[in-house]
Amino acid sequence: MAANCKKFGMPLYASAWADERTVLVAGGGGKRSSGIPNRICVATFDGETLSEPLFSLHTEETAPQALVMIPPARERVLCVFGGDVAVYDVAPNPTPPATMGETEESDPPPTSGAAAVPYTLAPASADSAGVAVRSVLAECDVKCAAFNSTGEVLAIGLEDGRAFLCEWRDATDDDLHLEPVAELERAHADAVTAVAFSPDDRFLLTVSSENAAARGGQNASDPTRGPILWDVATRAKIGRLPWTRKSPADVQTDARIRSASFRHVGFGPTAASGRIRAYAVLNIDGEGHAIRWDVADAGAAGDAARWLVAARRRVAREPVSSAALGPDGTLAIGDAEGGVAILDAETLEVRARDKKSHMIFVTTAAFSPDGTWLATGSADASCAARRAAAPSAAARVARIATLAIAAIVLAWVFIGVVLPLVVAMGRAASEESRAGAEAINLMEGVDLRRAAERAREELAKMDADRMARAKARAEQMVDEVADEGAREEGGGGVSDEEYPEPPYPPPPSDEAAAEADEADEADFNSAAAEFDEEADSEARAEEAGAPGEAEEWHDEL
Repeated sequence: MAANCKKFGMPLYASAWADERTVLVAGGGGKRSSGIPNRICVATFDGETLSEPLFSLHTEETAPQALVMIPPARERVLCVFGGDVAVYDVAPNPTPPATMGETEESDPPPTSGAAAVPYTLAPASADSAGVAVRSVLAECDVKCAAFNSTGEVLAIGLEDGRAFLCEWRDATDDDLHLEPVAELERAHADAVTAVAFSPDDRFLLTVSSENAAARGGQNASDPTRGPILWDVATRAKIGRLPWTRKSPADVQTDARIRSASFRHVGFGPTAASGRIRAYAVLNIDGEGHAIRWDVADAGAAGDAARWLVAARRRVAREPVSSAALGPDGTLAIGDAEGGVAILDAETLEVRARDKKSHMIFVTTAAFSPDGTWLATGSADASCAARRAAAPSAAARVARIATLAIAAIVLAWVFIGVVLPLVVAMGRAASEESRAGAEAINLMEGVDLRRAAERAREELAKMDADRMARAKARAEQMVDEVADEGAREEGGGGVSDEEYPEPPYPPPPSDEAAAEADEADEADFNSAAAEFDEEADSEARAEEAGAPGEAEEWHDEL
């Protein structure tokens, strides 16, 4: 379930689709001192890429909390701010807008591609300063809102547990004003988290964050405390719908369920047979669950006892923080860890899941009008868009055909390449095993001791042969030497011609010899004279009492 995600520069709290390709997201930081703008942004999604904000409308110092497209034309959007609301026109953009938003602080149009902005937003009713006129609906925060199919009646749920029906008063194209006309008595004990009209606008469902599994005290007489079914025409409470397959008394005494609080509710499409379906998302002991109710006959929908729990399933291990219902009954949930899951409308099984869609808890989710796409937003300022609809029959056939072709190719590769290689390797291994077995068979029946004796005999024989050859060679050499001696005695030695004498220097002449003798005699006489002189000198020194050289040597030793 791959999604395309973009950052919008502000925590996101609300989302809605203007058409099948254009999504509105809203949020902000509240007061101006936060430094985070409060805006409604327009972006597009082409099935693969979510665009950057193409248009932004600032909403003063109040952050939008909810966006509700006004049916049937869907040309306007209701924006919820705390306890008041404002209406904005969602107009097609034939040309780039001259201004963007309510005030001069609104974002300027993009520097390029401004004509690609599909819609612009402007206050449907504005004061002299161009700021949207707001309708005050309650003194506390409005937590949820939903229009009936005609857009004439608005149901709201408040944080104090009350619920109201509102209608347009003296509405014109230039002056749109909503007023509460009826309070639904004794609604819930805690904040109302979701409201939904039935497809025929006859009934209204409301759910709350109250603990539907509370036991004892003031709730003992009303043990289920779950979803409430209302008659829109009479504003009367029809009854509370069961949210477990057990009876209310069993729920009252079931100690395994400690807490149960509802997060979302909605009606599915009415079948041709008249069957009515409704869905809800709740947290039971900190884990997300989904419920589907079925009423076989629309005529019996006015009896709460006829609403049966057809399916209930745990869909997340984390608490569900936001949810949305598609036009075909497909449920989408966002959990407290930033994960997003899409549930099957019939079985409530998880059809797709993205555990890391956002960094922190999911705050808003919305389906496109045709149910094809899903947008989710988070307080981490990110919006993610993805395909939500199940693949069509043609797409499934194409996928199956692709998988079949891939399987055929893999089979061909296996049969043509891998299998022959495996067979060849098997044959080689078999031949090696057979050769080893034959070698082992050849050794069977061999007397190892006899074989060792034969080996020693062969080695001894080889040594004897080697000694005989050496002896014969020695005798041959002795005979050769004796023959050479005999030839020398008989004059048969080697001649001078075969071995000539080496060249010597010629002898000196008689004159040169005499001169050399004289020089040698002169050197001898000179050395003798020096010796005699040294001996005389030493004798004289001894007579005078000076130590001689011999005595000096003696002293040194």
